Amino acid sequence: MEAIIKLDGLGVGIPRTGFGINAISASYIQINSAPGKPLRTYGIAEYLSVGGDNSTIVYGSIKTPPIKLSPEEFQSFSLTNMSGKTIDIEVSGTFLGSGKADVTILLIDGDGRSQEVLNRKGIRMTGGQLAETRARGRARLISQ
Repeated sequence: MEAIIKLDGLGVGIPRTGFGINAISASYIQINSAPGKPLRTYGIAEYLSVGGDNSTIVYGSIKTPPIKLSPEEFQSFSLTNMSGKTIDIEVSGTFLGSGKADVTILLIDGDGRSQEVLNRKGIRMTGGQLAETRARGRARLISQ
């Protein structure tokens, strides 16, 4: 059981202030039941947003290698658990080409309650960003 995360953002955000102006923030989370066996893919995309929900310092584009999931984390990404939820993805760290960064994924229900479903530190990434890339939006099932 594993997850692969891809996140792209273009805009201006000020970390830890809750302020950002974004042209686009888009992400997908691919959940695999076994190595290399895609089970489902969730995506989010937000365009022309102002505020702290989506922020990037100039440009961020990252992709993780497969991240091993515990049975509880895998269950958190089930269709029934994701239904009606908002995904909040945050990748923190500075790198260009490749490097290490921290990844946090929250699920937020309609009442604003959040549940942390993934929190990893020092994950090897490819891509680049200056400090932080973040995307928040309604979970959409892209493939199953």
